[in-house]
Amino acid sequence: MGRALALRPVVHAWSRVRLLYSEATGPGEKEGLAVTLAATATEAHLDDLVALLRDQSRGPSRVHLLSAIKRIGGQRGQDVLDSLTSHPLFGDEASTPAKTRT
Repeated sequence: MGRALALRPVVHAWSRVRLLYSEATGPGEKEGLAVTLAATATEAHLDDLVALLRDQSRGPSRVHLLSAIKRIGGQRGQDVLDSLTSHPLFGDEASTPAKTRT
């Protein structure tokens, strides 16, 4: 809960974090920014998440974006995930069902 509250202010700066992620060069930098993007994404960010997921220059850090696509993507998100089930990097994560809230 505390982690979610700590990230809540980032939602308003999501576009800036996306830009930082797009420009990041180090693997740790990419990883941290991808986690932040995934944790703070809303339905309004789905198109951007899908575009970032397809940007191969972001490397393996993109796997973190799948959790957000599962959480906010609805049917479109599921279609994106279904298209990635045989992808060498994303396949396992794309095949894992989304966690449901209880």
